[in-house]
Amino acid sequence: MRLIKNDEGELFQATHLFDLKTDLGFNRLFEDFITEKREFIKNKRGQRVWSSWNESDGYRRKEIEISSTLKYTVVVVIDWNIDKSALSDLVNLANSTDEVNMFVLLNHIKDQERDEIDINMSEFAKLDAFIMN
Repeated sequence: MRLIKNDEGELFQATHLFDLKTDLGFNRLFEDFITEKREFIKNKRGQRVWSSWNESDGYRRKEIEISSTLKYTVVVVIDWNIDKSALSDLVNLANSTDEVNMFVLLNHIKDQERDEIDINMSEFAKLDAFIMN
């Protein structure tokens, strides 16, 4: 979760929820997954919730405002375990919504000549810019 202070500097605001996936083999019904996350985000936007955590000097509890622009961000580490065309369709589906975004950080390249992993620097840059906005 990304938290920023609101304009008054008093209340933390949740702007992004992150879901880190090793690959997309976790869910063969990804369209349903995206639909569920879209509805989840729509229902949470604009609400206030309580969050609690432990720190070295004790237990903390604070009210957090959920941003009206909250995003559910799926970060996929590597694109294996799924057909490249199907992956492209899923990324396009996720990124076509206002509530969900998806980034794929590593590409597995396997053919008769190569079997390697390529770092997708443009996706890292897009993710960084997305997080900071």
